[in-house]
Amino acid sequence: MYKVRMTFQIILLLSLLLSHSSFVSASTTTCLTNSLRALKVLPDRTKGVSKFGYGEMVTLSNPAGVKSITKKGDKIRIVEYNMLNLEASVGKHVRDLKSDKLKKVSSVVLKDPKKRVHQANIIKKLNPDIAILTEVEGVAPLYRFAEGEKYLNNGYYPLVVRGNDTRGIDIAFLIKKDLKIRVDLHSFKNFKKGSTNKNVFSRDFPVLEIREVGADKSSPPLLVVAGTHLKSRRSRKNDPFSNNLRELQVEASIKIQKLLDAHYKSKIPMVIGGDFNTNADALNYAKELIPYKKVGYKDAFELTKNHDVGKAGVRATHTYHPKEGPTQANQIDSFHLNSSLQEKVTVNQAGIYRYKDASGNEIPLPKTYDERSLNPSDHFPIWVDLTIE
Repeated sequence: MYKVRMTFQIILLLSLLLSHSSFVSASTTTCLTNSLRALKVLPDRTKGVSKFGYGEMVTLSNPAGVKSITKKGDKIRIVEYNMLNLEASVGKHVRDLKSDKLKKVSSVVLKDPKKRVHQANIIKKLNPDIAILTEVEGVAPLYRFAEGEKYLNNGYYPLVVRGNDTRGIDIAFLIKKDLKIRVDLHSFKNFKKGSTNKNVFSRDFPVLEIREVGADKSSPPLLVVAGTHLKSRRSRKNDPFSNNLRELQVEASIKIQKLLDAHYKSKIPMVIGGDFNTNADALNYAKELIPYKKVGYKDAFELTKNHDVGKAGVRATHTYHPKEGPTQANQIDSFHLNSSLQEKVTVNQAGIYRYKDASGNEIPLPKTYDERSLNPSDHFPIWVDLTIE
């Protein structure tokens, strides 16, 4: 066991040192410092978890925390935010329909640090207990964001397992440091399509199990927070707009929930938050998401009465600006709560954060691509407030 742990310490050190080293400005010393901190925060990183066997596992226990989110009456706020890359875009890729492989057609573009500061300020303003971040370029950028004085200034524990995305964008979590909880993060990046050897998820479907500090890890989790980033709408061979693959990924996530239920012999309360890359608005629900409805999942906005569903664009979490045709504003980010969680919590509020100008006034939804590019992301952060019943 000691040799295994040392091996993975070395791997983690190297991954932090080499992660996107071609386009980040941090020094080797900074990366080494971050990696050593990572080993202290995440002491139980292992490969090939025997419990499920679909990817790595990360465990974090925080007995020094003071806030409970697991008992009756406790409140929890969860935020989901597609960051549009933390530090850099690794370049534009398009799919070659003949080979069905992505080809790089543009070079790396560094992100304006001011936009990253803006995003950190938004997260601090929303003050989540747990945040799900998509489009994060791996371990080192996440640690710099979580620890940097200009950013989150060590207010959160960063958790991420590298996924399948060929561009290196991952699904990550931030856990507020004042929480007195134990979390076990399971990667399902190696979940296969039927009997084939092909991974289902374009990125991953990381599952965060939450328990009280000191709870037996074999006990059913009190809450599961899963992150998702379904396949983009780029067409694939024999799959226009990748609709079929997204539906397959939705069905796989439901299978994982059932796997957890069977493993713990309990109906596990789960919320799935992320970028669904298709219309998640219950008023105009995409066909590929229908499997969620069939097993009882509901969007958080359906479960709260504080959101005006009748006003055009009010649920938009993303805008798309085609070269020809009008701007499309849709809700493609969502929190989906399964029926077990719906029975155990009250959804107090759910909302979408709108970007503000220097005077604090809300900026209207962008009407053009150039307007959208002024924002720190092409997505808007969403949040949900839950009370444990």
